[in-house]
Amino acid sequence: MATGNSLQKLTSHKNRVFHDVCCGAGTIDSVIVGLHGVYTVSVIARKPGKDNQLRLKDDQLIFPREEVVSVQRSRTKSVRLAKEIRLTTGNNIRVRSVIAVPGWEVVSQVSSDFMVVNERNVAMLTGWRDEKDYLLNEDVETIHQML
Repeated sequence: MATGNSLQKLTSHKNRVFHDVCCGAGTIDSVIVGLHGVYTVSVIARKPGKDNQLRLKDDQLIFPREEVVSVQRSRTKSVRLAKEIRLTTGNNIRVRSVIAVPGWEVVSQVSSDFMVVNERNVAMLTGWRDEKDYLLNEDVETIHQML
């Protein structure tokens, strides 16, 4: 819930947020589409304790007491959505994978494939961009209609 509310703040920056988006690989918690690109957001809910720090290494979130959660499924959904967008728009558009872990502090991110955020810094995800990912207005509109 907190993550969803934080994502809504991104709409003030000409982004549009879609929730519970179905694609061929399953349901994506949220998808953000704007002129700076397309992002999928997967929420991983874990109750934080006193030690609420986690690390991302490759495609795994490492919680305290060495609990490990793979985020590869999130990547699979992003790749599938990119394929579906390509079929709709005719353009290769990268879809970036964001992992939201409410209540946790991210102390290390060693991956170029994922960005890990919490509900307080989720707005950072739109700063994770590359000019190659920028979209034309017509692509943004087509993707909005598709979703």
